[in-house]
Parts: sequence; C-alpha cells; structure tokens
Amino acid sequence: MLPAAGRTVLVDTRGKSHDINATLASGKQVAFVFWQPWCTSCKAEAPVASQAATRFSSELEVIGVVSGPEGSVDEDAMKEALFSWGMTYPSIRDTSMELTNGLGIEGAPTIVIVNPDGSIAYNAHVAPEEWGHRTTQ
Repeated sequence: MLPAAGRTVLVDTRGKSHDINATLASGKQVAFVFWQPWCTSCKAEAPVASQAATRFSSELEVIGVVSGPEGSVDEDAMKEALFSWGMTYPSIRDTSMELTNGLGIEGAPTIVIVNPDGSIAYNAHVAPEEWGHRTTQ
C-alpha cells in the first residue's frame, strides 16, 4: 500500500494539488519519479518520463519528487532543471521525507509505479521498458 501516512494530497511546485487517492480510486496508476537537480541520470530520464506522462495519460499520472529537508536542495537549480529539462509532468518537494522514506527510496533517479490498489507495480532506477528509451546507471 502507498505509505504516505494519510498525506495523499500533494502540492506541486506550481501550487497545484494532486489527490493521489482520488487518482488511484479512478483506476489510474501513479508513477513517482524521484530526481535531484544535480543528477545527470535524472536529466536523461526526464524526457522519457515526460513522453510516458503524455502517452499513458489515460492510465497513469506521473509526478516528480525532489526529496530532502528544507535547505538541502538547491531550489534555484531545481527550478532551472524543471524548465530546462522540459518536464511536462508536475514535481513536488518531499521536505518531510515521508513519501521518500515510506517508499524506501535510496537514490535518484528512482521510479516507483503504484497500482490503483496501492500495491507497487514497479520500482527501479531506470524507466520501465514500455516507456521507451532506457537509461543506465
């Protein structure tokens, strides 16, 4: 199950809310793409995740996640990456590390896809093959 301890409405960097429980209840999967602005592998994964967000929009919601307490992430670099990497999907800041720790994330990039029933469908450091181009760690 999704270990967000009841925190199922996530607010992205643009101020838009994303109700994860409502998305899952609608039958869609949710893909959390954990990334960091300094991560070159994350930069390579961004266009793949953007294409997946568009290609699978009827069955999948893609949400980027930048983990780390306040002050641990270069916010300006994050904003620049959001713009220059061409991410078409929203990103959130997980400053509490609740989602990151709950999903057992140990590094970036990591992609976790959650099924509508809350089970984990995918967890890896590269995009799923069905998303197209794969990068390597």
